[in-house]
Amino acid sequence: MQNLGWDWHFVMLLMGPVILSLFYFEKREYIVSLIIFLLTDVSTAYINQGLNYNSLLNMTMRLLALIAAGEVVVHHKKNSSLSIKKLQKSEQRFKNLLNYSYDWEYFIDTGGRIEYSSPSCIFQTQYSAEEFIKNPKLLLDIVAEEDLEAVKKHYEGELTGEQQKPIQFKIYKKNGDYRIIRHTCSPVQENGKFIGVRVTNRNATDRWNSEQKLKEREKKYRYIFENLVDVYYRTSIDGKIELVSPSVEKISGYKVKELVGKNAAVLYADPEGREKFIELIMKQGELKNYETKFKDKNGDIKILSFNNKLIYENGKPVG
Repeated sequence: MQNLGWDWHFVMLLMGPVILSLFYFEKREYIVSLIIFLLTDVSTAYINQGLNYNSLLNMTMRLLALIAAGEVVVHHKKNSSLSIKKLQKSEQRFKNLLNYSYDWEYFIDTGGRIEYSSPSCIFQTQYSAEEFIKNPKLLLDIVAEEDLEAVKKHYEGELTGEQQKPIQFKIYKKNGDYRIIRHTCSPVQENGKFIGVRVTNRNATDRWNSEQKLKEREKKYRYIFENLVDVYYRTSIDGKIELVSPSVEKISGYKVKELVGKNAAVLYADPEGREKFIELIMKQGELKNYETKFKDKNGDIKILSFNNKLIYENGKPVG
């Protein structure tokens, strides 16, 4: 009866993996190999020391542990596969963002080789990403001569791994048209090691053209201002001279630098006349052909006619 009992336990032990194979059909080969292993282990135990309940129980626990380990491995593989798919999907999304970016984005390694360039480079340069990747020197070849030295110095600084300030320079497209590029870059590190530089080139041509027009207008008005016959001046609300035309020297004997920063009261022959002027301009906001006594650098008194108007900012007089 005792031997029959052990035989019954042995049969049940073998039936366990068989039943499991029905539920885990995709792992049937793995479970069959466990059954073969179990038969070998049982035979060895029977020959060496005889089969007893404890050894049978130990082998049962070992079998369950192996099945569980197999389940963990399969589960881990499934999770790893899902993680890889998520990473691949995330990487593709990131590439799509770069590929459809209007700015020209590229990455250079520590040796100055271009590992990636967004397709948008063709809109700014008429050169394709493939052309830049094959020939990194093209980055300098398209730079205008007047900006070349500054750009070279900047590029050399990039490859040191140190953060560089943004730089703006002119490039020429393949058809000869110019573009103004605002170039910003950031060193990239991986595990604390410098591996390359991420660059963003933005088209700043429209802004640059607007700035040039403003400079031209400023230059034009500056020329007119500096060649005025009459005197133009501007003061703060408390009377400090902020701006005065060079023509003031001919009338007063003072140079511009001698007057800027001083109170306009130094030019009035009569302090009461200054106070009266302030009272009227604050009340009326504008005075035309207002005559007052003026004192030049030598102390001579002159009668001058003024046209004055208050300057407002945010509804308040500031000068």
